[in-house]
Formats: sequence, structure tokens, C-alpha cells
Amino acid sequence: MAPPPAPSSAGGDPASAFPRRAADLAFEARLGRGYFGEVWRARTVAGKHDFAVKKVRLALINENRLSEQLRREIRILYSLRHPRIVALHFDFCDNECMYLGMEFAIGGSLFDRLSKAKKFVPEKACRYFAETCDALHYLHTLPEKVIHRDIKPENILLDAEDHIKLADFGWANLVDTDKRDTFCGTLDYLPPEMIMGTGHDESADMWNMGVLLYELTTGQSPFSSNGKEATCRLILAVDLRFPPRIDQDAQDLICKLCRKRPAERLTVRDALAHAFVVKFRGAPPVGSAAAVSSPHPGAETEDATEGAEAGDASPVRPSV
Repeated sequence: MAPPPAPSSAGGDPASAFPRRAADLAFEARLGRGYFGEVWRARTVAGKHDFAVKKVRLALINENRLSEQLRREIRILYSLRHPRIVALHFDFCDNECMYLGMEFAIGGSLFDRLSKAKKFVPEKACRYFAETCDALHYLHTLPEKVIHRDIKPENILLDAEDHIKLADFGWANLVDTDKRDTFCGTLDYLPPEMIMGTGHDESADMWNMGVLLYELTTGQSPFSSNGKEATCRLILAVDLRFPPRIDQDAQDLICKLCRKRPAERLTVRDALAHAFVVKFRGAPPVGSAAAVSSPHPGAETEDATEGAEAGDASPVRPSV
């Protein structure tokens, strides 16, 4: 299936090249379901292009006063152009739903892949981590920087060549002040400053990256516990404990990302230059934070399974 044309909002093909109503699409398979709606794999009636279409129920959005959050997600997605970020190609609405037509990631979600593999060998964990950092470097260095605020395996998709696509910008924010004070995200991934309500900046994404790397290398969540209060206590104490035989460079990187004081965390540039990343990927080019993505790797002993096809899959961990 050929890739869809570039989004019309970028000055490419005219809007007529994209579906403008539900009847223009054949909804073939449901990829995920959440409280506010569903995500479907859909193909244009002409059969030329596949999309992951998020159907958001307007009644629930209005009832929960999330219209501004939805508009923000749409605005942010249309503004982004990066190979490691899922593209939004069209949007329209009818009397019941808002439809967001996104790039279809045939490799499924990193969460599905991790669930099957249990954990990844360090080289593969490093590649997924570094490619996500590439996306973050782009977001954090935009003239109007973007904080994702909900990085987790469920929101990282995989393309046909097993490269990542960062998705789900529902909690993202264009930064127009030094610190945001919104309490948002997924419980296991919340940084201490969000729990304490002291405001946050792009360093919150770097805390998320530390938690992500812990999960990729161990198959476990570092702060998961019985109940919200217990989890929050572990996060506030930064009570990091590592299983035996974890890569020592990975452990060092995780510890330097999961610092309680945001100012002490590594930046995305620092993370890409860390020994763990350099060991498997090589040093970033001089004057650049992000190296070119590594080629598609061969099969690896701890992850020989293929991910199910998925688009913007529904989260399975509690959000707050």
C-alpha cells in the first residue's frame, strides 16, 4: 500500500485528496478502544491508502470539558514533521464523532511488542530508546517547544521496518511559559514535580524516558505498587531498585534520568551522548544531538515475535 500524500495543512495536496466524511472510508478492523472512543484501521473507498482513524465521541468530550485538549492535540499534530512522529493527515466531524486520520503504523505498539518479548536485549532497548529521544529532541528544540507528557510503550508505535513512531499527543502542550502546572499523564510514569504540583517543563519527558528504559531492559515498571498512594510514595522517594544482570550503562542512564530535581536530569542531548547509547549506536555527529536512525536489525534472541497490527492503541495503565 502506497503511503498517503503529505497533509494538506503543510501546503501539499489539496484537501480533496483526503477523506472528508465517514462514508469516504471503509473501516476494516478496530485497533483499540478507550473511554472516549475507538481507533480503527480504515482504507479509503478507492483502496489507495490506509490510515489509523481515531473516532472520538463528541458527547463525552463535551461532558468532560476536554474540547480544548482535543483541539490542542489536533493543532500540535498538524504542526509536526518528523520521521519518528506519527503524522496527522486529516480531520473531520459529524454529529456524533470527531475523526482523526493518522499515519497507520503496521508494526503495532511497543507495549504489545514488549508484552510478548517480556524484555529486550540491551541493543534493541537502546535503539527504541534512542529513536524516541530523536523525536523528543525535535519537539524540545522547536521555536515553540512541545512537551509530550505521556511517553510510555502504549504511545510508541512501530512501522514496517521496526522503527518507532511517537503517538498520542492528547496530553502534550505547546510551551508558552517556563513551567506548566497541569497534573496529567500515566500514574507509573509521573515525575515527582507533577505529583507535588510544583510545575514542570521538558525535563518531565526525560523522567518518562528513564522509566521507559527501565521497562524496556527489565520488563518491569520501576515504581508500580498496590494503589495510587503507594506508587506516588515510591516515585517521590525515587526508590529505584534494579534486578540482577541489568546492563550497567543502562542502569547509570536510568538513574541520571530519574532524578527528583528536574534540573539535575539529563537533557535529550545528554541522553543521546551517554555511554549506553554510544555503545550500540555510536556518538551523535558533532554539533547535533540526534544521530541518524540505525538500520533495521536482525532477529534477536529475546524478541523473535512479530507485533500485531495496531494504530493508536488504547492505554491499559491508569491515567490521572
